[in-house]
Amino acid sequence: MSDKIEEVVKKGLLAGLGLAAITKEKAQEIAKGLIRKGEASKKNVDAITKVIFEKAQKSKEIIESKIEEGVKKIIAKMNIPTREEIKELKKMVEEIKKKLK
Repeated sequence: MSDKIEEVVKKGLLAGLGLAAITKEKAQEIAKGLIRKGEASKKNVDAITKVIFEKAQKSKEIIESKIEEGVKKIIAKMNIPTREEIKELKKMVEEIKKKLK
């Protein structure tokens, strides 16, 4: 349950930041915009696209990591059991059932 909550919150935050999915096509569009503005040359469009895409991906990874840490802290404060804790409790219940039989 908490994994689903964590994923929904994380995706929502990423989408809000416009980082849910930057594509190479979007990076190329940005590079072409720089060319139109005269801030880059046509011969460098592939290199610029690659740099933009790589920086966006790296930024996305950093932000995802920070969001994941924050969401985990929030879930911990909400006292929602983790999947592992639930598995452990199920195991304990099964052991108790066996002893009672």
